[in-house]
Amino acid sequence: MSVSQIVARLRYQDFQIFVMCLAVALYACFGSPTPDAPGVLEAVIGGLLIIGVGVSGVRRAFDVSDRACPLWVHAGRALLLYGLSVSLLAGVMAGHGAVEIIRDMLPFLFMMLPLFFTGRAQAGAPLLWAVVVLGLVFSLRAQIDVPFLAPSEALQYLANVPSVLFAALFLTGLGLRKFAFDFNARILVVLLVCGGLVWLCLQAMADVQQRAHLGAYALYLVLVLLFVLIRAPRRGVFLCLGFAVFGFLFSDWVSSVFETLVHKSDTVGMNARFEEIGAVWGSVSAHVLSAIFGRGWGASFASPAVADIEIYYTHGLLSSLLLKNGLIGLVLGGVYIGGLLRVLFARLGASYIVVLALAAPILIDVFLYASFKSLDFGLVLLLAAYVSEGKLLGDDSSRLAARD
Repeated sequence: MSVSQIVARLRYQDFQIFVMCLAVALYACFGSPTPDAPGVLEAVIGGLLIIGVGVSGVRRAFDVSDRACPLWVHAGRALLLYGLSVSLLAGVMAGHGAVEIIRDMLPFLFMMLPLFFTGRAQAGAPLLWAVVVLGLVFSLRAQIDVPFLAPSEALQYLANVPSVLFAALFLTGLGLRKFAFDFNARILVVLLVCGGLVWLCLQAMADVQQRAHLGAYALYLVLVLLFVLIRAPRRGVFLCLGFAVFGFLFSDWVSSVFETLVHKSDTVGMNARFEEIGAVWGSVSAHVLSAIFGRGWGASFASPAVADIEIYYTHGLLSSLLLKNGLIGLVLGGVYIGGLLRVLFARLGASYIVVLALAAPILIDVFLYASFKSLDFGLVLLLAAYVSEGKLLGDDSSRLAARD
């Protein structure tokens, strides 16, 4: 390959990254995580994503001849082919509505983004910051109507999506690591900015009483402080004292949020999550074929989590895979997500800030929330794939670990 060809290829890949970030920006400013009726905006975002993926991305996603890839990639490719054939055919043969089928297939394709977009090392950092900005914009839109942006609506669940939690976690970890290992006068400005942005995310999650998200944030904070204490004990102790002072100064807000979450737990418990899983199994196990292959895209069931109303989604990715794709889809999806998480956690020692910030929203959506149906979930999975491959942020994890 000549130098001119290499330059042309790099320019085209840069263009694809720009288009992907533009799609995320449009989604952040004007989109909804789970729109009832996808329209022109969603078509534009989808078109940009297709351009960003490109022909090479499609070829890579379906390249079953590639034997050297990790297990999660093999499982993902099998799940992709299965969802586009068996699950689609099952939904059509069952007479499910076209709109409902499309609304199921779009988030399924979002979930497959790691297959379409891996192998592009330079895309890691731009997409990471695009997802951070996405979480911040959604946090802002969830609380106030911002001029020139789409207004907030109660049923958009803007504060529930993975990007909001990821932004809060990553910015917290980034600020703590900067203070512990790169401290200087300018870092104080970084800490103040990160603190204000994290507060924006936390307030948005607190407003909608996101117990899992706020609990994950508290656990993340403890774990990152432990990492800092081990690697830089003096500054770690100073940080712990700083958070103790912060907790004292804002004790009224902390206690108010805590009491609200406790009251919600006492009132609704687990929101009938286990009962919902039982209802899903009852729906698919009525026939052997539906148990094995699922009821197809567009399937609905009466969910105990919403007073036995017939709905087209479940509160968790695994139960959704069981309903739509059967035991085969559940196994393939479990290996796909589980394998990706396994290789992600293999990077924990070197990239703990990012690894933990990504693992939390992924696990929550796999087991507890329906926001796996959003574009955010696919983007977070894509970032996890970049980290697992050592490509995120230019693969500087080893340098950071050595400096830590």
